[in-house]
Amino acid sequence: MLLLSGKDVENLLSMEEAINVMEEAFLKYANKDFVMPERTFTKVKEELFYSKL
Repeated sequence: MLLLSGKDVENLLSMEEAINVMEEAFLKYANKDFVMPERTFTKVKEELFYSKL
């Protein structure tokens, strides 16, 4: 399991990269060209972590 904090995400992805990825994701969604797994959120020590299973 990979756990990423908000700060981890900020350090790994620039705003420009995030915008480009979101644009691509919305285009795939609009064209029904996607598979959307269920998201899992876990709260650890009062900080929200995003987990990918």
